[in-house]
Amino acid sequence: MSMEDSEKRPLVTGNTRLTRLVGRVLFWLVILQFFSAFLFFGLDVNWRLPVWIPYGFIRAIHFSIGFTLIPLVILKLMTTSWKAGGYYARRPIYKKEGPPRWYNRLLSPIMGLIFLTTLWSGVAMWGSYEGIFPLGSLYQSWAVVQWHTWSAFFLVGLMSFHIVAHFVESFRSKRRKRIEDSANPESRGMILARRTLVGGVFGASVLLALSAAEWPWPRLSWLSRYHDGPDPLDYPTVTYFGAGTKVDVTKWRLTIDGAVDHPLSLSYDNILKLPTIEAKLPLQCVQGWRVERTWRGVPLKRLYEMAGAKAGFQSVYVHSVSGYYFTNHAYQHLQDEALLVTHVNGAVLSDGHGFPVRILLPGLPGQNNPKWVDHLEVRMEAAPQYYEPNFYPSNGPAGSTTEPTKEYMIEETPR
Repeated sequence: MSMEDSEKRPLVTGNTRLTRLVGRVLFWLVILQFFSAFLFFGLDVNWRLPVWIPYGFIRAIHFSIGFTLIPLVILKLMTTSWKAGGYYARRPIYKKEGPPRWYNRLLSPIMGLIFLTTLWSGVAMWGSYEGIFPLGSLYQSWAVVQWHTWSAFFLVGLMSFHIVAHFVESFRSKRRKRIEDSANPESRGMILARRTLVGGVFGASVLLALSAAEWPWPRLSWLSRYHDGPDPLDYPTVTYFGAGTKVDVTKWRLTIDGAVDHPLSLSYDNILKLPTIEAKLPLQCVQGWRVERTWRGVPLKRLYEMAGAKAGFQSVYVHSVSGYYFTNHAYQHLQDEALLVTHVNGAVLSDGHGFPVRILLPGLPGQNNPKWVDHLEVRMEAAPQYYEPNFYPSNGPAGSTTEPTKEYMIEETPR
């Protein structure tokens, strides 16, 4: 081939091929992450979703893919930045390949920054509980929940355009790509080296996910603490609002009213005399940890039968002595294993775990299951969605709050 033919032939660099390969891997991971995020968000903010959607599995997939994406996204940003930098630095090999597409020049820096923000805020939420990094105050004061959610929304929009644009371009230039690849053959060694690099980074990504996401084998997650201790009450205590609440059980009453024929006011002794069941269910947190316990308590639907709940009621407002509340969908309370819990693994609930009673609804995160419950109000109207300023305020996910029921609380005496 003459020098002139060499100058005229299309050019595609090894860096371009590397970027394409990383892009293919990211494409499918991001698609899967989008669907897991959609369901994860919906369950957290109280969308009306079927009970068969397993929150624990959705949470595990979301965290695992999130950690897997970190090294791959960094590699992708490095390859695209190197290529763009080479073009603008007028390096012959990249200059000859041509300028980046207009949408890459416009969107890539923005998308890269938002992608890093989404990953950072997700790690910040996870790390604030694990105590690995000093992120606790950051989690509360910088409201990384909003950072994570809104950056993810923007990222989905930009990536949708980015993917569509690339698909359109790939169809338009399919013949050109064949010509480029045939005009610039690679050695087997270069192909193997590129695949080894991507495979190595992907392997490191998977190891990072196994080390941090507590799934599928929590004891292998050495970056996370193992949260499921041997004792009945040896599991995490996470309280967004009302930490330190202690209930005077001699004064406490559980009120069940609203759309009922026979409002109830039950003492702790009244509740202990009611028929109970046991159910082995997970307790799981949006921050990533999960434990499994055998819970004993009164089926919630039994309490609504006793109170004569109106047919077709839509929701139940659950109020805590601490002032926290959550309004669940009625179908979540009417499951066979939806419990007003009094015992865990045979032990009475401790103060930190919600004594005298808490609710536990299968398939929902802990924030949807208030502790220290003192009021269940049956309602005919639908439950609200909770992605609102009062649920995720500027200082973190402190939860919707009302006035605490002070007459039921044990006040700590200063020493």
